[in-house]
Amino acid sequence: MRSESKPVRCGCGGEGVVRKGQTAECWWVECSKCEISTMWKLRYSESEAIEAWNTAMGERTAKVEKVTRVSSVIRTGRCGDCGYDVIDSYKHCPNCGAKLDWSGHE
Repeated sequence: MRSESKPVRCGCGGEGVVRKGQTAECWWVECSKCEISTMWKLRYSESEAIEAWNTAMGERTAKVEKVTRVSSVIRTGRCGDCGYDVIDSYKHCPNCGAKLDWSGHE
């Protein structure tokens, strides 16, 4: 049964697309443009996946921590909300969806 709620747009402007696992009863939402997604879990129902996505796409911002310059053009760090490893081309954390704040690490 389809959920009545719909995923909001991603912070990059892409559409949130609901996906279902082929071999397990698991759901997640993925951006059609930048391909970030909620982490699928075996116990996520469709409505739980949409709720997780919509919560993550709120106005929440995470300061990037432990920034390291890998090369003259690439930096890595950790999401200040969930600790997920990120690179500076990410605008949002692919794990929790928080908008990443790289300021102070120019």
